Amino acid sequence: MSNGGRRELPRQHFSPLLSWELSWGGVVGQDVTLPCPVTSTEPLDIIEVQWVKIIAWKTESLHKYTKVAGDWPGEKYQGRTVLLRDGFAIGNVSLLLKSVQPADDGKYSCIVISSRGTRDVTTTLSVAGGNFRARVCDQGG
Repeated sequence: MSNGGRRELPRQHFSPLLSWELSWGGVVGQDVTLPCPVTSTEPLDIIEVQWVKIIAWKTESLHKYTKVAGDWPGEKYQGRTVLLRDGFAIGNVSLLLKSVQPADDGKYSCIVISSRGTRDVTTTLSVAGGNFRARVCDQGG
């Protein structure tokens, strides 16, 4: 089976949940971790991770990791992304996005390719202005 020109690997070791859709919040100027949990019945040998932002009918590369070449931040995100590899073995391939900007608001996809198969996790990031916390506090009282 083909997936955008790539061979799709067997999925038998992944959990029965085929994909995740998550909603996440961030505040302008602060760092945010975009989650990408991928569960498996066995430890994952991650070959490739791609983080992309989905914009209308196209995608924009945030960060790419391959076992052979290492990390490749996207052109617009140089110095702003860190792939948190300490959780690879257990299927956590979250991405730290530094200094969130209003333009970061939107939908992101994390594609994980391992020796066990391929999985996709979609996260929608909602970015609030720098005074977000103050407004939340004011509403309570």
